[in-house]
Amino acid sequence: MYNTHYLIGLDLGSSGMKGVTLCDGQVAAQQSAPMQYLQENEFCEYDADTYYNTIAELIRRLVKHMPDNSRCTGIAIACASGNTLLLKNGRPLIPIISWRDSRGRQEMEKVFSNLSAEDIHHICGWHKAPKFPLTQLSWLASHHPALLAQADMICEGSCYVNYRLCGQYGMDHSTATTFYLQNQSTLQWDPRFLTLLGIQPEQLPPLVPSGRKLGAVTSQAAAETGLPIGTPVVAGCYDGASVGRASGLLREGQLLISCGTSWVCGYPYKSRQKLLKMDTMIDPYLLEENIWLGMTSLGEAGVYVNHVLDRVLPKSNDRLERFDQLASYAPAGSGGLLLNPMRLEQCDDLERWNVSNICRAAMEGIVYSVKRQIQRVQNACPDYPAIQEIIMAGGPTKSKLWPQIVSDILEFPVRVYHSSNTSAVGAAILAGLGSGEFFSVEDAFHSIHKHTVSFLPDANSTSIYRDDFRRFQARFPGRDINMI
Repeated sequence: MYNTHYLIGLDLGSSGMKGVTLCDGQVAAQQSAPMQYLQENEFCEYDADTYYNTIAELIRRLVKHMPDNSRCTGIAIACASGNTLLLKNGRPLIPIISWRDSRGRQEMEKVFSNLSAEDIHHICGWHKAPKFPLTQLSWLASHHPALLAQADMICEGSCYVNYRLCGQYGMDHSTATTFYLQNQSTLQWDPRFLTLLGIQPEQLPPLVPSGRKLGAVTSQAAAETGLPIGTPVVAGCYDGASVGRASGLLREGQLLISCGTSWVCGYPYKSRQKLLKMDTMIDPYLLEENIWLGMTSLGEAGVYVNHVLDRVLPKSNDRLERFDQLASYAPAGSGGLLLNPMRLEQCDDLERWNVSNICRAAMEGIVYSVKRQIQRVQNACPDYPAIQEIIMAGGPTKSKLWPQIVSDILEFPVRVYHSSNTSAVGAAILAGLGSGEFFSVEDAFHSIHKHTVSFLPDANSTSIYRDDFRRFQARFPGRDINMI
């Protein structure tokens, strides 16, 4: 008899892997591991076996932290946007091609020349971009068609990990959206895309809802991970959608700002057609509630902020803490400095400014870009429900200052979850749905113990930011690089 049951959620992100165990509504253990990229010029890959072995060791460390009289009742994965892997008889034919890989942009334009960017957006829900699986598969189809034909499974990294865990293939509709080959209207693989790429439907995994049980941990996987044989392996989702589940993003009128490598805004809405009109990325989110999730993204915003810090702060283990502390010494508005980290080459000569102003201006610049995205979405659909709640989640919520800046610039109260593993918690929620621990996402959210803090707009700061935002718009017009 086991006295304690726990769930495992994994977040396979762009810059690292994280895992949590969820027990009695609380995060009982947390572990992390680095991503090991092989990057050269336009190529960005990682070895599939190293990828799985790193994840297996991460799971083993999570299991070791649980009491002897406890048992894992489910595991699920949230993953960063699409990557590509070819398999034959369960073995990799190529390294996993990262979403950051851009080698096939010209090939994609040729392969998909008869489909407009609008066509692609309407079919799969995500924008045409010079990265992601459409680019990767176009490159493979153009340069290695025999290798593509040889594969008996064309999938992505988390699908491969699930296969290694339970011996079954399956891709959830959320992850399949970032894989680009799914028609969101039918929730089936789109035959037009497959024909253009020369892919057969049987080469792709079955499509399933997030939270659906895929299979059970095999004896080999149990030896590799420490998980009990028979542990349910559950279909997960895209990491942005996982953060939404863990943050209580459940209804229209809420807005999520998920801050990580990228800053993603999430807009739950019941009309997919209107989300298309709003030009958002779209996730098949809570389909049981007829809720789609529109998203806009400042892609790799955290990377651009680091570029700013590289100019003024030496690298160290405590650099982010120093960044936050120094920014707190500067006044709202950073003494007049306008800084857009996404367009650093257009910014003032930073040598003229003190480090505190530069740090705060970097924070403010990211939030100005987020505000511009939100306004663009609202202007595209005047009948979009009024925002009633803003939720902020992710690593920057550790800052004592940044959430306050978000509240002041957006002129709205902000509710913050103090957890850097929110996406992994969302994956654990899906593991609980698939194993019967939870009845619904809302049931799971209300059962989890949460540490939340609310930030209210400061009237004096808001007045300063209102004027500075107008200056920011004039100084940096149009969309920022990587703004989707």
